[in-house]
Amino acid sequence: MTIVGNKYWEENGDTIIEPFEPDHIQPNGIDLRLANKLIDYNNLGKIDSKNKIPHGKTLTCQKNSGFVLKPHSFYLGTTYEEISIPPSYIGKVEGRSSVGRLGVTVHVTAGFIDTGFKGHVTLELANLSNNEVVVYPMQRVCQLVFENCICTDKLYNGKYQDQIMPQPSLINLDKD
Repeated sequence: MTIVGNKYWEENGDTIIEPFEPDHIQPNGIDLRLANKLIDYNNLGKIDSKNKIPHGKTLTCQKNSGFVLKPHSFYLGTTYEEISIPPSYIGKVEGRSSVGRLGVTVHVTAGFIDTGFKGHVTLELANLSNNEVVVYPMQRVCQLVFENCICTDKLYNGKYQDQIMPQPSLINLDKD
């Protein structure tokens, strides 16, 4: 993998992270930032996973304003950066420990990013604490880790391909 300007490139020339900040490289991954929109999934009533999932309230804020995550609450966000996972890798998003120490998780169960995925990573933000926690757009909240993949013949082409905004669950579209 190679850094060229504000892009992080794979050897074959495919862009992996854009925009890319070289100082976000950490010992085991690359920090990614929170975009400026969240979906508030609190107080929606009953959610039935076999039916269309209700869309929560979309929250938007500017860089200097923050999102107030209420205690014991759940939100969907997305990374500011767009990523493309090349065929020889899988990605894994992990929360930064500094964010976790505030009581905030950035993914509940969906940490793996399939080979071939392209888009902005949806983040599952949960405030597990008893305190309000403020997070900000453009704040580094998670990190992307790459792992080698042996399954390069089956690339991701699912229902979340090319997502830009936080994407609510589409589990009701699963063919069980």
